[in-house]
Amino acid sequence: MGYIVKPLKPNGSLDRFERFNLTPEIGTEFFNTSLAEILRADDAEDLLHDLALLSKSLLQMATTS
Repeated sequence: MGYIVKPLKPNGSLDRFERFNLTPEIGTEFFNTSLAEILRADDAEDLLHDLALLSKSLLQMATTS
């Protein structure tokens, strides 16, 4: 018996931060924020979830190109 696993999707919590996608190898640069600020945020769990998904997608792009 197998489990049906749905892919994880971003929840949009990072949308409030200004960012720029440099390259798949370098990644995304966020402006006017810090990791410490994200960790202290009331929605830190959502933010970390989206950061993990972002880093995973960038890593996949870098390894397939």
